[in-house]
Amino acid sequence: MQLNSLEVVQDVPTRWNSEHQMMTRMLKLRKPITMELLECDGLDNLTAAEWKLMTAAAEVLDQLAQATTELSGDKYPTLSQVIPLFECTGIVLARHAAQSDESSAIASSLARSIKARFPGVKTSEDTALAMLLDPRFKDACYTERAEKKWACAVLTKAAEGTVQVVCGKTSSWSGTGSQDTSSVWGPLKTLHQMIL
Repeated sequence: MQLNSLEVVQDVPTRWNSEHQMMTRMLKLRKPITMELLECDGLDNLTAAEWKLMTAAAEVLDQLAQATTELSGDKYPTLSQVIPLFECTGIVLARHAAQSDESSAIASSLARSIKARFPGVKTSEDTALAMLLDPRFKDACYTERAEKKWACAVLTKAAEGTVQVVCGKTSSWSGTGSQDTSSVWGPLKTLHQMIL
């Protein structure tokens, strides 16, 4: 069997993304792993259902891994991306949860866990201000009138009367291409289209 030299990735308990990397690598190496396990006595091979579950888990975790990578950047500012990525991740997980396959339960559990661990992300003034001042996002994640009013108050408070703030305008998306469902940023384009 001619394959590139790939090794399995071991899970590191303190880093959730290592589990995603481990599953992704195992899925790439499924045939060699299965063949090796067939030759080993006393070791059970994964069933088709277990491989299917691993595929679903890796698929759900793909966009969380993208979000983690985006927020882990050290060569660009990341604070303005927190709220948009939080919102986009929630939308992506809701889409997975609406499906009737293995990914549904995983996505529902992840969405509940994220909401429980990060309450009040949208109402953190520093994070909101960073997003509101970023021309890529502006107020796109605040879709309800009360949220927009709060965002305007945050901007006004930050400006303290030294800069005239115009709060009645909506933002415009400058992204290119059609809605990309394979990217964690895909839902943001939809949010922009909804408010225009």
